[in-house]
Amino acid sequence: MIESTISYKEYSVKEILLYCLFVFLNLITHETKLALLVSIPQILFVIGLLILNRTEKAFFYHLIFTITCLAIPFSQITNPGESLYGLYNYSKLKIIGPLGYYHLVNFAIFLIALKRKLKVEKKSLFFSLIKVLFFLGATGIVFGIIGLLFFDYYLNHFVSYSVYILIILINAILLAKFHSEKFLNRIFRGIIAVLIASPIASIILKLIGKTMLYGNTSIPILNEVAYYSIFLIFAIYQFRNYVFPLIAVGISILLLIDGGMGGKGIIINALTVFVFLISAFMPYYRKNYKKRTNLVKAILFPCLLVFIVQIQSFFSNSENKLFIYKFESFILMFKAFKGLEYIDVIPASPRVRIISLINIFHDQIRNPIKLLFGSGYGAYFHDHYNLFEGMDLRSGFRKEEVLAGRYGRPHDTLVAVPLANGFFGLFLLLGVVYGYILRIKYNFLAFAVVPWLLLAFYFNSQFGVVGLIMLYASQKRLSLFKENA
Repeated sequence: MIESTISYKEYSVKEILLYCLFVFLNLITHETKLALLVSIPQILFVIGLLILNRTEKAFFYHLIFTITCLAIPFSQITNPGESLYGLYNYSKLKIIGPLGYYHLVNFAIFLIALKRKLKVEKKSLFFSLIKVLFFLGATGIVFGIIGLLFFDYYLNHFVSYSVYILIILINAILLAKFHSEKFLNRIFRGIIAVLIASPIASIILKLIGKTMLYGNTSIPILNEVAYYSIFLIFAIYQFRNYVFPLIAVGISILLLIDGGMGGKGIIINALTVFVFLISAFMPYYRKNYKKRTNLVKAILFPCLLVFIVQIQSFFSNSENKLFIYKFESFILMFKAFKGLEYIDVIPASPRVRIISLINIFHDQIRNPIKLLFGSGYGAYFHDHYNLFEGMDLRSGFRKEEVLAGRYGRPHDTLVAVPLANGFFGLFLLLGVVYGYILRIKYNFLAFAVVPWLLLAFYFNSQFGVVGLIMLYASQKRLSLFKENA
């Protein structure tokens, strides 16, 4: 593995402006055919690069064009059973059924690069990640095929899980094949620019009155990258030039408060800010970033005072009701640790996750093979304890699943992975998570392991591609920059 130090620039303002334009155009044309005016030139550009045999550059822009889109229709956010075929952006423009131009381009690049060797070191974290992804995909697909043949598994869930893992695995292998110090630097600067650009584009949309509805509440429009932008707060430690990153962080927090990120956004932002604040008191950061940790401490106390003064008025403001509801849901989720008698106190969304895990464990504890390696892609579980009784499950499962009492594709890593890949698969994944968490002090992009692998694996392939790119870019070692050197 090549670990490069900080290069001459951590990001490019020109790239930020360009990617901000991409995000803005994709969001403002989302779920309309006007998106073709953006996606078709991008597709032709990448194909042109492939024809000119500039495969590495084609792959780079393929990733950029992908992550500057929004992968989920507005209707899917409010009604999770809706079709995903009505999008016209780069990552979702379809040829037939679920097969899109994105998949063809991805596969074409993979075939061209097939003869290349993997250039990351076999001892690297990224290589370990590839091995774990391969294991999860292989066991999930094999057991899933058996389930389709003999146990009436859900074909649509088998396909969606298989497509997810193949997209992630193919892109991971391609990143490993194109790996070099120059390529790593390019990917690093590119993802930093998109992380900065995404919340800026979203706030511009809101300022011109372009929002979406979540129930009866108007909320900002965000793409998948915007959920990761809060990590730029660590730029104050690890970048020479941290003004643009901190501007993006401030905007991200405003978008969160305005209801744009939901429950997962609250968890991600809360964890990030918490780790950032305590890092100012950790020996490693005190030693390597002395002046900046002192700056964080200096502003921490007055910020806490302002927060305490303002918190009451914030929670009494009806305009913040969606954020307040999601925040209360996050707090009440911990009632589950007190026992099943408290399950009805927990809000619906986290309650569905907890009940799902209880039932999955109930099914698998009777079969050591399933307990260790899972039931495969397309598997389902039953509500053995009738804990779903009386709940509105439309936002979590399809109507036919609810009627049949066979629930497939549960949400979130800690539920989805045990069902598909067992607790051994979950153990392997958490091992990778632990390794990247230790790496955060060298490169804050490693924090992407938390929202992706720890919280939302198997959820959304585009969200996963963003996390994958960030984990690859985290191989760039930033902590050699010492303020006191």
